[in-house]
Amino acid sequence: MAKRVFGNIPGIPEGSEFENRYFLSNYGIHRPLQAGISGSQTEGADSIVLSGGYEDDEDLGDVIIYTGHGGRSLDTGLQVADQQLVRLN
Repeated sequence: MAKRVFGNIPGIPEGSEFENRYFLSNYGIHRPLQAGISGSQTEGADSIVLSGGYEDDEDLGDVIIYTGHGGRSLDTGLQVADQQLVRLN
């Protein structure tokens, strides 16, 4: 797998739009086809995609508020616990 890129992706101008996550992955912008966070616990996040899956996520332009990975009830799917700084968080 290619090395993670932190910052600008060469050849992809800021504000570019893509039809779906397949294209984001193909261009190396956001590799996971489902997860909202691309990264690792040791390196950090190289990209985050907001998809409307968490009601508290907000896109404020220069700042995003992202719920994180985990903490959902397996029964209801609702956020029931604070995020832990492990895995993809």
